[in-house]
Amino acid sequence: MVGIITGCIVASVLTVYVLNTLDASDRVELDNVKMSFTTIIYAKKEDSDEYFELQRVQNNENRIWVDYADIPQSVKDAAVAVEDKRFWTHSGIDLKRTLAAVVNYANPFATDMFGG
Repeated sequence: MVGIITGCIVASVLTVYVLNTLDASDRVELDNVKMSFTTIIYAKKEDSDEYFELQRVQNNENRIWVDYADIPQSVKDAAVAVEDKRFWTHSGIDLKRTLAAVVNYANPFATDMFGG
């Protein structure tokens, strides 16, 4: 019984504290939110179980998440071609290029420095 009364008192004190410290300026305005990706807010229709798009919240760009499997192979190949021609053939570390970079660092044979 003492535990229940103590719990009620603590809950009441916390509720009063939260209500007194809430400020109307703390409210989030969806138009002012800065986000990395586009967020779609859905609402449920009152007369059915169907959902509809209520609002889209986005920053300057309209970014939408795409799963890796949904990215076309040509886009993957283009991104990889810029960075590492042999990416698909080595196990994650291009030993040939790493050794060439070490040798070039010790005894420069190329005029261009890559990777940084």
